[in-house]
Amino acid sequence: MGILVPIVLFIVIGWIIKVLSDNRTKNLLIQKDLVNENVQFLYIDRLEKYVPSSLKWGMVLVALGLAIFLGKILAEIPGIMMRSSDEETIIFALMFIFGGLALIIYYAIAVKMMKKEQEKEALNK
Repeated sequence: MGILVPIVLFIVIGWIIKVLSDNRTKNLLIQKDLVNENVQFLYIDRLEKYVPSSLKWGMVLVALGLAIFLGKILAEIPGIMMRSSDEETIIFALMFIFGGLALIIYYAIAVKMMKKEQEKEALNK
């Protein structure tokens, strides 16, 4: 088991470097107009154009913070007797629930913002 962690870490770091370098190469090709419009359309991140990813990560991190805070508050309520393992389980579950809800809310916001921007673009044409 001890040897498995460095091997997996090495593979993950190599994969991340490959993905980043491929993405950089694709972006450079698109910026220099060395590919046709059909290929450019595949690599343009339409969501990032309309909705910043910082909104998504901000919402997720706030939701995770709220989950931890709520879990700690639940553990301190006098009528509820919890073991430390129960507290950890509840906090872990709340993190998934709140994180998932944040992503669902982000999706709804993103769809609304994309539709609004597409309507603006249609009116400008």
